Amino acid sequence: MLLNEEERALLKKINNTEADYPKDKTIVDLFKEQVSKTPDNIALRIDGQTLSYEQLDNKANKIASYIRKTANIGTGNLVGVMLEREEYLIPSIFGILKAGGAYVPIDPNYPAERIQSIATDAKLKLLITRGKHLTAASLDCKIIDLDEAATAIDSHEIDLSGVELNGLDPAYVIYTSGSTGKPKGVMIQHHAVLNRILWMQQEYPITADNVLLQKTPVVFDVSVWELFWWSFTGASLCLLKPGGEKEPGQIIDAIKTNKVTTIHFVPSMLN
Repeated sequence: MLLNEEERALLKKINNTEADYPKDKTIVDLFKEQVSKTPDNIALRIDGQTLSYEQLDNKANKIASYIRKTANIGTGNLVGVMLEREEYLIPSIFGILKAGGAYVPIDPNYPAERIQSIATDAKLKLLITRGKHLTAASLDCKIIDLDEAATAIDSHEIDLSGVELNGLDPAYVIYTSGSTGKPKGVMIQHHAVLNRILWMQQEYPITADNVLLQKTPVVFDVSVWELFWWSFTGASLCLLKPGGEKEPGQIIDAIKTNKVTTIHFVPSMLN
């Protein structure tokens, strides 16, 4: 039913989306490159406190070294992150990636049964959390309680020798909601994250002057560009208070206080 010209338009022109990007690189590679370019730029803003790129890198390196030493985390291992938006959330995620692992976000507010189901299905080797988030779930993995381990982490000697990563290694596993059946873990590789974020940078370029708001719970895939995009450009990330994604007033206050320039909304919340 299609004319030849229409068929070519549909199959060739519209789908002509191929583009070069560094498939062999990782989130860690691009972050490290940015740290060397803008070490003193503000990387994180949370509760009136800030961390520079160099400080964040150092904190992530300590976490990476600590989990390699204490839990033998290496390339391809899955590490659960059950934290609210707090001072250790971003360093923990970057630390897991720097150790060679992939992060698996778990909402601290999930029922114990769902937490246990994800931990079991993912075969988590380690879970990073805080004591207040530990529930009745029976978890068959090593647990790092930051309330107890923070001091040891902060004083840990950095040693990342032997860590080898490439674009095909997994970066994260996010579980579906399970609304159509049993939740399924979707594993995404580093190069796929770079593909998406570098496209965003091309379409909606940000610079070191921009401030992004991290308001999407990290168990949803929209959070991924919030977690990493800024770190490739020298921009900074503002972490909204836990639960603030449901409170328009808190979002407005965070935008004003931190001079947020870039944010993701669904239309209803934007209204």
